[in-house]
Amino acid sequence: MIALTNRPLWEIIRLSNVRHLTSNKRWNMKEKKPTDVVLRPKRQVTLPREVCDQLGIHPGDILEVTVEDCTLIARPRKTVALEALKEIQQAFERSGVTEQALQGAGRQIRREVAGERYGVKA
Repeated sequence: MIALTNRPLWEIIRLSNVRHLTSNKRWNMKEKKPTDVVLRPKRQVTLPREVCDQLGIHPGDILEVTVEDCTLIARPRKTVALEALKEIQQAFERSGVTEQALQGAGRQIRREVAGERYGVKA
């Protein structure tokens, strides 16, 4: 079973990024300083390296962009995936279904499908 803490996922990701950035003593100051970016004619924005380092993102990574109360929010897609995983885990905990029970049911269904399609008996 995947063990997640009660901390918000953004905090977990931020803490994991802090471990490799702690040698930079000014990191906390840079985190709070607003950064201006320019929207180019083709609607492109270049993110400063410091912002990318803080988020743990690299060229080619996918960001999810939303607008909330006239504020642009860009989050790494991996953060969104981790939050979805946590929601799924919480749903299973609320339902009382264990990971072992889910895996057992999946194996049983796989056996039944294999038997129907290929005549395999397990």
